[in-house]
Amino acid sequence: MPGSSIYARLCPGSKEENMRTHYTNGNALKYAKLCDGCDPHIVDGLYQHDPECVCSWQDDRYFCVNCGTEFMPDNRYDEHCSGECETQYYEGG
Repeated sequence: MPGSSIYARLCPGSKEENMRTHYTNGNALKYAKLCDGCDPHIVDGLYQHDPECVCSWQDDRYFCVNCGTEFMPDNRYDEHCSGECETQYYEGG
């Protein structure tokens, strides 16, 4: 599984003060709250999604399977940091 953490970004202050409009990767939230898929908690200054949350991937950091670079995915199944890395990975170059 590319994303390993259910922890997102630092968020000092109360939950109400930290309502956001976008996930960490830039995707917009449909509703003005912390997550569209669950009601995350703030633990030690980090958003913590419920383990079953289908939206948590949008706050995870992933590592490219080709070059190992850390990146924010554009969709749930991204495994590569760029199109060039994906091409290189599948062409074996």
